[in-house]
Amino acid sequence: MANIPFEPNSIFVPAALTVEELEAGLSQLDRGEIAFDIFWDEHLSDFRQSMVVAIDETSDMLAGRLPYRWRRELQVQLKLLRGYVDIVDAFVAQRAGEDKARLN
Repeated sequence: MANIPFEPNSIFVPAALTVEELEAGLSQLDRGEIAFDIFWDEHLSDFRQSMVVAIDETSDMLAGRLPYRWRRELQVQLKLLRGYVDIVDAFVAQRAGEDKARLN
């Protein structure tokens, strides 16, 4: 499994995936050129970091003056971004539990 940088004892901070890198990876998955597990083992922490960066940027935009409809759209996007981070964290926690069960 890939080094998960958001574990408490880790100090490694991954680079965020660019939009182009994410699109290319998802296209490879769609075409069957790379296995699902292999792709996400390699890119999961980078994907999570991308979501964290997007949350920060969206939160910064919400701090400014915006028309109501833009503010509402950004609030919806922010909720979705946080949901993606929650999904990754739940996956990592589940996997960590599976790894511990294999050791016992």
